Amino acid sequence: MSQQVKVYRELELLQGADIKAYTDMRSTKKLDYEGSTGKVTLTGDIAQTGNLAVTGDVAVTGDVAVTGKTVLTGESVIDHYLYSKKTQTALADTATVTAAQLLTGVLDGTPTAAATYTLPTAALLVAAIANCKVGSSFLLVINNKAATALTITVAAGTGGTANGTLTVAQNVIRAFLILITNVSTPAYFVYGLG
Repeated sequence: MSQQVKVYRELELLQGADIKAYTDMRSTKKLDYEGSTGKVTLTGDIAQTGNLAVTGDVAVTGDVAVTGKTVLTGESVIDHYLYSKKTQTALADTATVTAAQLLTGVLDGTPTAAATYTLPTAALLVAAIANCKVGSSFLLVINNKAATALTITVAAGTGGTANGTLTVAQNVIRAFLILITNVSTPAYFVYGLG
């Protein structure tokens, strides 16, 4: 028998009404609230280890900390600041960028000669993105910090297609949009913006 916390018997009479929990709720497997057509308001800490599946609207006031992946299906409305964690990956001369490096979001290049940064194969990139689907996308920023007038050129790896401005001149920062276009036969587009 799987370990589950089920909250429905005690709340059965309140279906359709707002349910409020003012204490800490902690679950190590699965938290279910079945049969509600109303709103569930949780005030306090919610520590969820395992799966949390929600169908319907979720309103959050305060901080939400998520460790692991979060999958949102449908429209997501964010009425505050949204931050995504980026780290910097240092590169120098011509290199094949790994999927892990690409997903850091920022490549700081300091080439000593004209350089080409070849992005990973589509198969490696799709495998590296959690729950990757057609339409999954992210921004990549490349900063050319060369000491002299050297250019970085971006090339798509096998299964990738490149469009737009694919060069980054000295002292220029350029953004690229990476868009997954197929996951069964992995493929992506990289668009040079600007």
